[in-house]
Amino acid sequence: MITLDPRRFMIALAAVFVFAGGTQAQDNAEKHLAFLRETYNRHDKNVSEFLLGELQHFLTLNPEAAQASEAQFLMAKVYEEKGEKHLALAAFLKTVFLYPQSKWQQESNTAARKILMEEDPYKKQTEKWSTQLTSAAHPDSATQGHYNYLATLVSLESPKLQLEIVKQAAEFATKHATDARLDTVARWSADAYAKAEKPREAALSYFRIDYLYPESALLPYARYARGVILSKELGDHKAALEVLAQVTTAHPQSEYASAAQFMLGEIKKEKTKDARGALVEYRKLVDTYPASDKVVPALFAIATINANELKDYPAALAAYDEIVAKHQDDQRGSEALEKAANLHKDKTGDFSKAAEYYAQIAEVYPQDEKAPETLIKAATLCEEKLQDPKKAAEYYNRVVSKYPDHKKADEARKKLAKLQEDHDVTVGRRTRVFLMAILGTLWVAGPIWLHFKQHVATHASTIGVTALFLVVALGLGAWARESMGKTLVNRRLGATVLFILLSQIGLEVGGLLGGLSPREVHATFPPLWATGIGMLALWLERKFLPSAIAGFALVVGARAFPQCMYLDYAAFNFILAVNVIVVWFPREDIEAAREDLRQGRRPRWRRNPTPR
Repeated sequence: MITLDPRRFMIALAAVFVFAGGTQAQDNAEKHLAFLRETYNRHDKNVSEFLLGELQHFLTLNPEAAQASEAQFLMAKVYEEKGEKHLALAAFLKTVFLYPQSKWQQESNTAARKILMEEDPYKKQTEKWSTQLTSAAHPDSATQGHYNYLATLVSLESPKLQLEIVKQAAEFATKHATDARLDTVARWSADAYAKAEKPREAALSYFRIDYLYPESALLPYARYARGVILSKELGDHKAALEVLAQVTTAHPQSEYASAAQFMLGEIKKEKTKDARGALVEYRKLVDTYPASDKVVPALFAIATINANELKDYPAALAAYDEIVAKHQDDQRGSEALEKAANLHKDKTGDFSKAAEYYAQIAEVYPQDEKAPETLIKAATLCEEKLQDPKKAAEYYNRVVSKYPDHKKADEARKKLAKLQEDHDVTVGRRTRVFLMAILGTLWVAGPIWLHFKQHVATHASTIGVTALFLVVALGLGAWARESMGKTLVNRRLGATVLFILLSQIGLEVGGLLGGLSPREVHATFPPLWATGIGMLALWLERKFLPSAIAGFALVVGARAFPQCMYLDYAAFNFILAVNVIVVWFPREDIEAAREDLRQGRRPRWRRNPTPR
């Protein structure tokens, strides 16, 4: 009689059932795949969605079955026939990475490479994906192969693969629930939602990392990315400020801390309109993370807020100076200098400083494309605002010498030539001397005649005499317009004479309306003349100082000897006329006359081809 061990009997019975079940499952998988194969071979696009659903169902039920690789390959082919090349690529790559030893691997590899070489953006990344596909045939494990597949999808950076990445990341997390890299997979999923323009799903996916992986090294990134999305995409600025502040306080040493600090300033500046709060955040970034690439943008923001919001121009200029002083290697320093120059030009009115900042660009950043242009700006300010032709010429010359082939060099040459011509005191010398001789004679003879005639000045007579001189001056100016209008020096000289004469008329009219006596009004004439001549001495010719001094002395003389007022006027006009004639008299004409005398000819004035 045979005795059976009950324990062994139960084990054997269980083995029989397992074997039978496995055999049945394998048989069902084969039948299911046969059905799928038959359906695919019809190539009926009307049932492609049904077929894709069935293939996915098969893979879910039989992930480890021998037929799984063929099912995955068929899924790729269905996508390909539908014209969805990006999803076909994802499916082919999955066959390559998850089933490296199957007979479908090589065909899938070839199909994937074909798509990668033909489609954007993959064909620009040949070296990267070629290496990944080559190494796909030898994974360390099935888990590693699956991870490599997901990493490859992410690296392709295709907008059309982002939701597929989310789907495949979820599958990886389901199949490999204990893998140590699930935090990275979760990040990939969140990033994919963000790139697929699904900000709510992205924000929640980043937030999930907070809960599921609180010790992950990716937590600073997840919080920073979530803060950015909350503000920029969802408009929840309050929540964004809280999350970003969490990055700077909980992870101050992370690579995202400075970016989070900068974002805090950006939100307060642009969204919540808290200008002073933004300044605090930006300054904290500059002081705490001096090596961050966000420091220069933060300093620009500090300058902008101070200039535009708070009207604190010194603080704005200090921020621009800090960029150049501490971050000179940053090419945005030239922009800082230009903005500082614009601030002086448009806001503070310090044109001298503005010109210095413009010129500094060519010194500190000589290769900057704007350097020639900003030198031109510096020269223009000196010429038009500062009335400093010497400095303007210096800047124009820098353009010509430093950038001779630049298009601005031609402009600088033309402006330099015009500047030199405008300030050439030799142009129109004879005309100026001739006009001064006529006007000087009238200005000396007229007051002397009035003195001896014992003329008692009235408002009307003074206005009439001054108007007469004005008409004479205008007539002489019209006659000599060719030479006197040729240069800026001559134009300003003419304008100065007209200004003084018109001012005399204006003072006389004002005195008449204000009830002042003619004598009281006339007491203002000498300071007016002296000031006008003094200004000419400062900006044009220092040798006119004797006339200016004589004008101020006349103030004292007219006060001490009021009965000699007209003689004082005549004396001043005589000094002025002699001063001008001596300074500007064309000495070469004297030499020409002397040469004529030596040659026994009648003396004559040498004439130039152009009026001088």
